[in-house]
Amino acid sequence: MVTIELARNGTGTDLRLTHKGFPDEESRDGHRVWAGILADLDKRLAA
Repeated sequence: MVTIELARNGTGTDLRLTHKGFPDEESRDGHRVWAGILADLDKRLAA
């Protein structure tokens, strides 16, 4: 399950993404790419 929360922060928006419900640690660890994906999205939106 992926939950996304958006909150105003001054002149911008904070995004909090929670991904849970994995069947095991290996599957969970395979999804640790979110930080990089969100950082790339931030760069693209700022451009």
